[in-house]
Amino acid sequence: MTCPRNARSADPNVRPESAPPTATSDNSSTREISPHIRATSTARRLTAGAWAGLTLLALVLLAAAWPSLLTATEPTAIDPAAAFSPPNCGTPFGTDSSGRDIYTRIVYGARESLGIAAGATGIGMALAVLLGFTCALGPRWLDAALGRVIEVLFSLPTLVLALLLVAILGAGVWPAVLAVGLATAPGYARILRSRARAVVMSEYVSAARLEGASPAAVLVRHIVPNTVATVAHGRNEPITTATAPTPTPTAAL
Repeated sequence: MTCPRNARSADPNVRPESAPPTATSDNSSTREISPHIRATSTARRLTAGAWAGLTLLALVLLAAAWPSLLTATEPTAIDPAAAFSPPNCGTPFGTDSSGRDIYTRIVYGARESLGIAAGATGIGMALAVLLGFTCALGPRWLDAALGRVIEVLFSLPTLVLALLLVAILGAGVWPAVLAVGLATAPGYARILRSRARAVVMSEYVSAARLEGASPAAVLVRHIVPNTVATVAHGRNEPITTATAPTPTPTAAL
């Protein structure tokens, strides 16, 4: 008579030995990705068009910061004998009626062009944020009054409104910057007003108020980030909410 091999396991009073835990070698979920690897993977995903755009942007910023590195000619140097010269090795873009190098003037004008664009955009966005949040968070009569003004200004073409403001403010660089900034403000204010009203009536803002958060905390921590971030990225969903995974239907047994 032979004993069965698994006689020990056949006894119900004997507890089977548990296998020792094995160490897993996959620590990808807990290991953080280094900034160098992240930057390398991002650079590999960029297309040729993206690299061309980044190169052009770097050249524009370099021209605005250090124009003397890209050209050795003075932008105000006059040579009447070389007026209206065609493009050549010395003057890649040719010369104007006074013999000035057009390429040099473009390089030295990058700083003023970027300054004017940044100033006009900053003025327009600052005024738009002020008007948009005032309409969304203020009383109904203030929202109605400012909303009508914004709609009237938004109905006018931006270029026509800018020319009208230039005629009122006068000629010059800074009046033009102010005019362009004021002309672009109604469009931004209209977008911010509609988005801020949607954020104010959202569930997570109501939950923050029920938890006892002060109006300033609700404004700074919930309304402003969700309004500005979603408008800047072109999204409609709030950045502080998370969606639950959709349950998978199972067959009934």
